[in-house]
Amino acid sequence: QLYDWYDQALVATASTKSVTLELSSYRAELDWVRSLTPPDTPIAFCHNDLLAANILYNDNPDPTDPRVIQLIDFEYGGTNYVAFDI
Repeated sequence: QLYDWYDQALVATASTKSVTLELSSYRAELDWVRSLTPPDTPIAFCHNDLLAANILYNDNPDPTDPRVIQLIDFEYGGTNYVAFDI
């Protein structure tokens, strides 16, 4: 998606009516970031804000009521690399 944005930004900034946007190093940075990630890295829905405050743990000693971990606050949730939250 960033590559699509980059291509659109190049077209938009070619117009004399557009505000100057420095894109000269952006493509090289995108390529560098992509080189750090193996091409077969799986992408899935991730929490993207997995702080201790967003994890609820029910430490109920009752053996009939299982201990439960719940994640809350999914406002930043979206697609990302599966290992992002760990």
